[in-house]
Amino acid sequence: CMDGAEEGGMPPILGLSHGETSSPPLHHPQNKEETKGLEEMRLRFPNVKDDGRLLRFLRARNLHIGKAVEMLDADLAWRKDFKPEEIRYNGPDVGVSLRNNSMYLLPRRDRENRPVIIGVAREHDPSVEGAVRASTFLMEEACRWSPHGQFTLLADLEGMAWKNVDYSYARAMVSILQNHYPERLFRFFIINTPWIFKLVWGVVRPWIDRRTVTKFVILGSEFEEGLQEIIHPENLPVQYGGTWDWRYTYPPDYVSSPDDSQARCVYPPVPSVLA
Repeated sequence: CMDGAEEGGMPPILGLSHGETSSPPLHHPQNKEETKGLEEMRLRFPNVKDDGRLLRFLRARNLHIGKAVEMLDADLAWRKDFKPEEIRYNGPDVGVSLRNNSMYLLPRRDRENRPVIIGVAREHDPSVEGAVRASTFLMEEACRWSPHGQFTLLADLEGMAWKNVDYSYARAMVSILQNHYPERLFRFFIINTPWIFKLVWGVVRPWIDRRTVTKFVILGSEFEEGLQEIIHPENLPVQYGGTWDWRYTYPPDYVSSPDDSQARCVYPPVPSVLA
């Protein structure tokens, strides 16, 4: 997906002015090594005009040109086949997954203006097709609305039972996140972990590479303080330790033309910036 939001579409966030961020400019080289690597990637991929994209793949492979080229080649082939940019909110392949409240975009952002994607494990039904494409759609939308090109993930495992465990979905999403959205994930919070989580994590953890797993934060049932470090309480729903009285319902207010098969997410304004 493309970096940044559409012109005029970026609302302010609590504690930040419009467009302000305390993160480094991820779309630009940070040192001489990255500058040199970016120049080489431009030569290898003359049709890719997005330097931020080239840099993400380069960083994901620790500035190793050969590995970064191989990774981006594979991504270009995947996008040609999977067509993530063409997925829409009410598309026939994702609509059911988004209607059952198992995953959604939070209408407000974290402290550095990153979109937040929430997954609710107890609502996940492995028998429903389209969950992988639905999750990919939400990541595409989050990237589209992010000034950094990054997003924050929050997995709520309260009430999760064996009927909700879906290793096929988990493995597919780990692969997509790592191989096709490198450097997009800022943090992946896991909260309200039940007793079965340790068993499930034992299966899933080996699929996650070392670079990605450092972004996982397992908070269990005492998650309020950890979440509030990243998401301002005014932007965090009450059920997640914030002060915002909001729950997801379908269709969400931030979806343009919810009956339109071409509908996309349009973030609403958020409350005034707090001092």
